[in-house]
Amino acid sequence: MNFFMGTPQNTSGGLSSLIFLVLIMIVFYVFFFLPLQRKQREHQKMIASLEKGDRVITSGGIIAVVQSINREKGIAQLKIAENVKIEIQLSHISSKIVENEGEKQ
Repeated sequence: MNFFMGTPQNTSGGLSSLIFLVLIMIVFYVFFFLPLQRKQREHQKMIASLEKGDRVITSGGIIAVVQSINREKGIAQLKIAENVKIEIQLSHISSKIVENEGEKQ
């Protein structure tokens, strides 16, 4: 039963697989988390720039006009139609409609 006493194996395989795993994690971070963080920063900038009278689109697809903003509570009052107003969390405003360019931010 000499097969239990085999020759020592090459141990560099563990190091190369560790390096490969670290490289995969770096690639995943660069392609997934960095664009997500950039998108979140742009959304926060857009929310901070909202003013009364801006046209917005909510995450539910409702197009409305901002009537008032309470930044402390994180809510905005939006006018959908005449005598129809809703309160919504600022985080659920998905984009601001830019009138002069005809496109949304």
